[in-house]
Amino acid sequence: MTLPCGASVCTACVKQPAPTDEQLALEADLAKTFESNTLPHALSFSIRSFRCPAKHCRRKHTGTPVADWVLGSLVRVLFPTETKVLDDAVVVPGSGLQLPLLVRSRRLLREARFEEAIRVADEAHVLNPWNRRGLIARRIAELRWREAGLDVMEIDDPGMDTGGSDGGVFVDPFKLKQGPPGVVVTVPPVPQGVSLGSTSSGSQELGIDCPLCLNPVVGPITLKCGHSACRVCLLDSCKTLTACGVCRAPLPTFESLLKYPENVVLGKVISEWMKGNEGWMKVKEEHAKEMEKYQAQTEYTIPLFVCTLAFPGTKQEFNIFEPRYRVMVKECLDEDGVFGLCIPKRSLNPFDEKYSVYGTAVSIEMSEAVMLDLQETSKGPLPRYYIQSKSRFRFKIVEEDVFISPEGLHYAKVKRIEDVDPDYEDVSYDSFEYAVNILKVRQNVHSMLTGLDPIRVQLLIQGYGKMPDDPALLSFWALQWVPMNIKTKYELLSCINPCERIRYIADRL
Repeated sequence: MTLPCGASVCTACVKQPAPTDEQLALEADLAKTFESNTLPHALSFSIRSFRCPAKHCRRKHTGTPVADWVLGSLVRVLFPTETKVLDDAVVVPGSGLQLPLLVRSRRLLREARFEEAIRVADEAHVLNPWNRRGLIARRIAELRWREAGLDVMEIDDPGMDTGGSDGGVFVDPFKLKQGPPGVVVTVPPVPQGVSLGSTSSGSQELGIDCPLCLNPVVGPITLKCGHSACRVCLLDSCKTLTACGVCRAPLPTFESLLKYPENVVLGKVISEWMKGNEGWMKVKEEHAKEMEKYQAQTEYTIPLFVCTLAFPGTKQEFNIFEPRYRVMVKECLDEDGVFGLCIPKRSLNPFDEKYSVYGTAVSIEMSEAVMLDLQETSKGPLPRYYIQSKSRFRFKIVEEDVFISPEGLHYAKVKRIEDVDPDYEDVSYDSFEYAVNILKVRQNVHSMLTGLDPIRVQLLIQGYGKMPDDPALLSFWALQWVPMNIKTKYELLSCINPCERIRYIADRL
């Protein structure tokens, strides 16, 4: 499996703490608030955590450990003998971790393959001679060998002397990109019978194609659900999608994807195998250029629709009749762009005529032009528009009135803001408290809907959509109709900590 830090480790190496009775009861209560009576991926990724076993990291990651589907299948093709012994814990030779070797030694022992078990236990000891787990595994194997009534063969005992050994050296996956001196990364050859030439049949057979662009993965990013895709493809998909294209698990935020560590092992293997594929090399160059644009463009200039508050993941409907906003809709339709929704500052301060600093960028999903109502604008005669839009991301205005059109349409330079990610930023994050507040919100919403007339409930669902599974979107969904003044909603829109948002809404409900 591949962890959020980019390290690839065995499934058996990741030890998730056993949940307490209180946590199990809480998760059972949460599951009852869903139609399927099971916790969806979006929720389990937010309320569970585990300690990273990789030596260079050791951070606390959120979510549930899930197998890396692409890398796991590749390892089983390349190392059939090792993976046959380890049914669920995949051991990659030279990984630098002791635990998988100890697990493998125990399983060899169960199959009465004593000599191999002793040799694997010795390898585990050489990797980490400062503890005695490898020596203990050897002694247990020798004891079981004698109990079986067989003569123990003379196999060199490494003891505590490892000076002459060329045993395993831990390889920091973040340093593989620069190629540290003294470390040689050996990539196994392409499996026999598989061609990775100009056609894509070989990559499809190995399962190394990106599910979005259908090319062999470039700069692979492995999500918490275990599926891998190109980094640039995932960044592009953030414009229209909020979930994994394979299993519908929630995607990380745009900012998280920009700094999400690459799956170093998978990237190294694919890069080595695809060296001779000209088509893939061209795709790699295109992705490098796109990535430079994403990293350089941290600010955007967009037109502003000073009207109302909108929250990420929600939909809106507008009747556009003012000439300046007709121009705005025309530009967005022509360029497939977004416009900013924000409120006038007089909603917060009656004496201020400007617009708010924080807002939401929305894209047009559907539009209908009323050609009987035309008005002259700087873009020519434009009709009235009925549009349906969907909120994409929040922004903060960094420069006001960059440009003002002849009709009075304001353009501003904005910077995208996202929720903090506890995997990469040091934030106060209590997963149990988070789960308790999510349960409060969901139970209160269910009780409120139960007390309404079925027709009114249907109208609410049509207007605001179903209650989302993703906790981050749950808080924004609730903000649409929970009774709060506009100033409080505006403050919560600018809040980048989902735990604080859901706590405030739970307390208010």
